Amino acid sequence: RWKQESDQREKEETGSVNAIASPARPLRRDHVQERHADVSVERIRSGFQDAHPATPLPPASIVKITHGSSGELLVTIKSLPRARSHYVRYAPVPAGGGTPATWTTETFASAKAAVSISGLTPGTNYAFQVRAFGKLDYTDWSETFTRVCA
Repeated sequence: RWKQESDQREKEETGSVNAIASPARPLRRDHVQERHADVSVERIRSGFQDAHPATPLPPASIVKITHGSSGELLVTIKSLPRARSHYVRYAPVPAGGGTPATWTTETFASAKAAVSISGLTPGTNYAFQVRAFGKLDYTDWSETFTRVCA
């Protein structure tokens, strides 16, 4: 408690709290110190490595697309364990091929089971792509996978 009061007092007086290593407060990563009066930022390097550094997710991918009910396709996504969510975007393939101009995107919390994309027009060829969101950011969109809806 004394340390919290000391830090609060120092913050009020100087606009920041100095990052000093102590047994009660070991340094484990870069600490940012802001001085609000002149808006300067000072970094203090601890010398310790983060115990669990964040790493980018591997690329997301579609494993397969199968037919569900009429107007429904089931998209199986390669599960990425550290992904917080998965995004599937889809659109009808333009006549003559090419990349769709507009996409519809749906979000899924998990990719452990095939995700259902419904409300599709039977007989229409659809393009699908997937990406995931992790601690650092989104993955790129996957390669395009196409399937005709039954």
